[in-house]
Amino acid sequence: MFIYIVTVYVKDSGIDLFIDATSELIRHTSYEPQNYRFDFLKIIDSTNSFILYEAYFSEDSLEEHHRTEHYKKWKSIVDPIMQKAREHIRCSAISPADHQKW
Repeated sequence: MFIYIVTVYVKDSGIDLFIDATSELIRHTSYEPQNYRFDFLKIIDSTNSFILYEAYFSEDSLEEHHRTEHYKKWKSIVDPIMQKAREHIRCSAISPADHQKW
């Protein structure tokens, strides 16, 4: 199990657009067979910071996701409204080890 955690910093003027675009991305990503989880979180202590928590079968599965049309569309919408570069953390899951529990 491969976990990808992304912290996103959005310009104040782009928050609504970011939420809409990311919600659409998640709808499409949920149909990817090797995507087990995609959580979209708002950081409470910041008006413009978000976390994307994604679980995939493997790192290759994430790379496949990055080649999809829905990801490319999302990136083209959100890149111009980023306050600064996204921060990424790559993890391997220890527990639960059974992907069906995700």
